[in-house]
Formats: sequence, structure tokens, C-alpha cells
Amino acid sequence: MTLVFSFLYLIFHINSGNELVVNINGLESNKGQVMVALYNTEKGFPDVQWKGKITTPTNQKAQVIFSDLPEGNYAVSFLHDENLNGKMDKNLVGYPKENFGFSNNPSIKFAAPKFKECLFLVGRGKTTISINSFF
Repeated sequence: MTLVFSFLYLIFHINSGNELVVNINGLESNKGQVMVALYNTEKGFPDVQWKGKITTPTNQKAQVIFSDLPEGNYAVSFLHDENLNGKMDKNLVGYPKENFGFSNNPSIKFAAPKFKECLFLVGRGKTTISINSFF
């Protein structure tokens, strides 16, 4: 009986650890921090995240890993907060002064992209995405 429970534990433990690796490229500097937001629903996108991570850039790049995710559709955004004030700085006309980006690297015009443009699938195991900095 113990062998059966051990086997079942092993099966469920192996299949529950879906991982998302987010690679961010093209940052202007290594100053400050990179704030990465993960979304699992359109509601609140891109202002209200489901999960978030903060990391320090190296060689004008950054990487974060989200672990134990259920399979499904997600979107990611990031902000390179160079001056550590916790927000996106903008110029006089409202254009961002710090690097930012979204999953799928959609074209940025005068507003944030739609959730649907940024969606990608996290499947079983490890999923890796790359986001290019927009600035």
C-alpha cells in the first residue's frame, strides 16, 4: 500500500511543477530593477498583476522564473525601474521614459496592447519566452 501512495505522490508531484522562464533583452542599462508581472486573466491587464517578480538586470538583460503554474494562457509585462521609484516615469506628453515590454513583443502605438495580443500558452514542464525591451 505504501508503494502505491509513493507512486501516486511522485506522479502528481512531477506533473504539478510547470515553469515559465521569462528572458528580457535590450535594456538601456543595468541600473535599478526590473519588475515583471504575470497575468492569467484579461481583467485588470496590464495594471493589476496575478503574480510578480523583481530582479536586477545584468548585461542589459534580465530573467525571472515563475514556478508551479497551472497549464493555461498567460500574458507578461515588464518595467525597467531604473530610478527605483516603483512606477513608470513618463515625459511631458505621457510617453514612457523607462524600458518596458510585453509578451509576444506586440507593436506599441499610443496605448498598451490588448491582453489577447500578449497571450501565450504555458504547457506541461518548462516554457520559455523572450521579451524585447520597447523604448
